[in-house]
Amino acid sequence: MNLEELWQQKSDLELESAAREIAEYTEEAQQVIRSEMKKRALPEPPAFTRTAYQREPNLMGSLLEKVRLDGPATDGWMRWIIGIPLALIFGWLLLASSTHSFRNMIIGASMVGGVIWSIFTAIEYANCHLLFHEKGIVYERPNQKQSAYYDELQIWQIITQTHVAFAPTITTHLYKLKFPSGDLVRTTQEMIGEKLQRMITQYQLPQMLEIYNQGHRIHMGTVCLDRRGITVEGESIQWSGVSHIDVLKGVMYVYKSGSHVALSSTPISDIPNLYVLLNFLDQLGYYRL
Repeated sequence: MNLEELWQQKSDLELESAAREIAEYTEEAQQVIRSEMKKRALPEPPAFTRTAYQREPNLMGSLLEKVRLDGPATDGWMRWIIGIPLALIFGWLLLASSTHSFRNMIIGASMVGGVIWSIFTAIEYANCHLLFHEKGIVYERPNQKQSAYYDELQIWQIITQTHVAFAPTITTHLYKLKFPSGDLVRTTQEMIGEKLQRMITQYQLPQMLEIYNQGHRIHMGTVCLDRRGITVEGESIQWSGVSHIDVLKGVMYVYKSGSHVALSSTPISDIPNLYVLLNFLDQLGYYRL
């Protein structure tokens, strides 16, 4: 399989990811990637061609804030004060009675192992930080550092609601931040997730408007946009036929003019940089912030 055939099989998202690291490829591969993107009418913003040197923290402006980043398995003090000791005691009791039950041994070992894993994860994440600069962020953890500008980051928001009998519904927000290298950073800290989305929107919304006005097609997960209309989950609708767009309970709905029935929908967890999209739709007049 030659280079042309290889990149023809790549998805739009994979091509866009490669465009962010275009300077890291050979000259021949760069030509193939650009050619394939041109065939698909995918834009290649200049900001996507940065090298690792160009992402040095000292080039990202002043440091605005440094925050400790808890992992999804470590944040939540109630889990640690109540859940961890109870799980450890219960798991130990099951192991103690495992001489009479193989099932108890398996369950007990799983619980104790899970507690030990959570403790080691907490220790690992204890020294993880996000550094917010004027133009980008730096992710620091022991023996690793990642940096990226806001205009090349992708973030997904996943909302989970847990219903427990006779107790209020528990809503959890999970944020997945993707660096140009493809590495993912996860957190359930809403304050950090919301700030990341605001900063990303500040830098990417003008780019998105420029790409749209130039007539290019914009791909955002399960949603595609151009000057003719919007495509959601493969179903295309012209702007003239769209009444408004709304987000309810973690799902984005597209409504037809003169109808209260949604023409199409998609989970917001499948849309990268949701805030950028919603602000863009607000400027077009189809979504109200």
